[in-house]
Amino acid sequence: PVALPALSEIEAVFLDYATKGLTLGRHPVAHVRAELEARGALPTAALREAAHGERAATAGIVICRQRPQTASGVVFFTIEDETGTANLIVRPRVFERFRRTARGATFVLATGKVEREGEIVHLLVRKLEDVGSVLSLELKARSRDFH
Repeated sequence: PVALPALSEIEAVFLDYATKGLTLGRHPVAHVRAELEARGALPTAALREAAHGERAATAGIVICRQRPQTASGVVFFTIEDETGTANLIVRPRVFERFRRTARGATFVLATGKVEREGEIVHLLVRKLEDVGSVLSLELKARSRDFH
């Protein structure tokens, strides 16, 4: 038998995503939380506490992109981190400006303005950044996209 080195926690999480599309271990974003906070990103759960109109940033794994025909080109993203999910609204001009990231990034940092109506909270995105390089390995997570 060959003795192989044990996987690190983050390597095991990434292997889980590559083979199963999910993990029972710590969420991948939890492994880079300190770096995201240094970039000004709030955990997604903190967006629920933000005031309407407040400027905010959050980051997460893209789990869904939707571009309904009735939405005049607006794309809706759902991202996920270790604290929950956040809804992003990306208007056509912003989508085109950050097209490569908007279409294909797995892990994004979104900056924009909080839109709140009762308990419903969205981030109206003004800037979208691919932060996949923050993770030391390539995450094999696939979003479910609806066009």
